[in-house]
Amino acid sequence: MALSRLRMTRLVPLAVALLPLAPLTAQEPNFGTAAAVAGREVFIGQPANQYATGFVYQFKPDARGAWREAGRLAGPDSTRFNGFGRRIAVDGNTLLVSESPSDSSAPGRVHVYERATATAGWRYVTTLNPQGAVNGDRVGRTLALVGDVAAIGATRSDSMLGAVFVFRRSNGTWSQEAKLRPAGLKPATGFGAALALQKDLVLVGALQADSNAGAAYIFRRDADGSWKQEGGALQLPIGGGQGAPGAQRANAQFGASVLLHEGAAYIGAPGFAQGQGRVARFTYDSAQKRWNQGGSLFPFVSTPNTQFGGALASAGKDVVVGPRGPTSSGARCSASRSTRPAWRPPSPGWSTTAPRSRAASAAPSPRAPTSWWRAWGTPTSARSAPSSWRGARPGAPPRARSAARSSAPPPSPARKPSAPTGRWASSTAARPTCWPWCPPPRWAAAPRA
Repeated sequence: MALSRLRMTRLVPLAVALLPLAPLTAQEPNFGTAAAVAGREVFIGQPANQYATGFVYQFKPDARGAWREAGRLAGPDSTRFNGFGRRIAVDGNTLLVSESPSDSSAPGRVHVYERATATAGWRYVTTLNPQGAVNGDRVGRTLALVGDVAAIGATRSDSMLGAVFVFRRSNGTWSQEAKLRPAGLKPATGFGAALALQKDLVLVGALQADSNAGAAYIFRRDADGSWKQEGGALQLPIGGGQGAPGAQRANAQFGASVLLHEGAAYIGAPGFAQGQGRVARFTYDSAQKRWNQGGSLFPFVSTPNTQFGGALASAGKDVVVGPRGPTSSGARCSASRSTRPAWRPPSPGWSTTAPRSRAASAAPSPRAPTSWWRAWGTPTSARSAPSSWRGARPGAPPRARSAARSSAPPPSPARKPSAPTGRWASSTAARPTCWPWCPPPRWAAAPRA
């Protein structure tokens, strides 16, 4: 035993020293593939690990505002490369984590964790397995959770048609309620690659429909408990003075990201106008029973391949828009707001706030009365240290009803605190405490939180 410990003591520093020189595939820099925020907690997924299973890491700020790893979750029977942590959804004291492998070794599934209070530890409850799912369906590639309802995307279900499965919790038991798919859907449209859930509405993106022009579909739950498609496919509206209509829609990938927020549907088209990107906003006309286009969000700097609209999130009155560029790996965003302080009411109307320059970025003031948090996952941001960034906004701009962000936070925050002006500031990068040498399961009790 002593000899084994001595060898391990010598091998660990060697492994750390060699890690930056190892091939990218061996390092598995996917910490940040999924990010979710609940209040002042950040959950970050790492679905693949050469030395262990996938994990979900939980971070919380301490009394001084520094973010610390507060727990780590693993699947109840996880193995390497099973994709645990591919997507995360959290609402209150319920946490969903998908286990979706990249190959066809399994259909994919979603694990449910619960806790008694906000300060209690997470415990595994059950696993959601959609009916009829087979190997390669990619179950859990997208997730949404609102209260007792969960929506799970399976992008390759039924020979690449794709599907969204709705589960509902009743008296503590989860059961499948519906399988959503529009009538006449063709294979390989990417249906289910993006989804949003709000009360009795489900918004689903199909970014590869119509030769990558994209489409989106809305489903509503009736009073009798059945889910029905509401209207036809939503398509990218033409306008904005950026080229011919055909060129605008070509490869727009409308539906790559979706969001339901305050009665409106937001749908991202990161490939719009040669990759400049756009987010279309739709509102529901109850008299006509149809969804109508009602405005768009564009990037601050319109340049090709910005891919504005690759990710969408919201908090309060804000809509947060992330790019899918400048690299193909992109970034995911999640948003949340602390509910303790009062929110300053914004003025009516739409406006955008340009992102801060990297040189001017600063850490948030710990004395700010209002704390808003955003998390960006950058799974391939660095060869030896993938990370997930958090941005904090101390206050809200009084004239901003929608604040669109078109770039990820800077690589290193400044030390000077920012004043509570409502401008965004980089907080810090979160990495697992064991990084870059995360031990295999026999060294770490799993699951734990």
